[in-house]
Amino acid sequence: FEILQSSHSSSLQKICPWCQKEAQHTYVKPHMMRKNEYKCSLCIGSCCPCTNYAKCGALCKRFALYDDMLCAPCQAALFSSVAKPMSGLLHLGHDPHARRTEE
Repeated sequence: FEILQSSHSSSLQKICPWCQKEAQHTYVKPHMMRKNEYKCSLCIGSCCPCTNYAKCGALCKRFALYDDMLCAPCQAALFSSVAKPMSGLLHLGHDPHARRTEE
């Protein structure tokens, strides 16, 4: 993310988070408070670099008022790393979503 923020590429050949196809993404403009903007050449979806871009090299969705922080693979990796420790609670007989009944 910081690499693209400081010195952008005029275009990137990446998988689009909107249309899920590999396409050319053209640099649109820098942003002071948000990530740099890129447009997909196929679907014209607005994209930005993943916060973890230095490791994953992927793009994420950009919306009118905010940017996704992580691309789909990074979100999945984060979710699975959080979900694994929580799944142990269910195996111990504790279901955090179960209703308590008063006896």
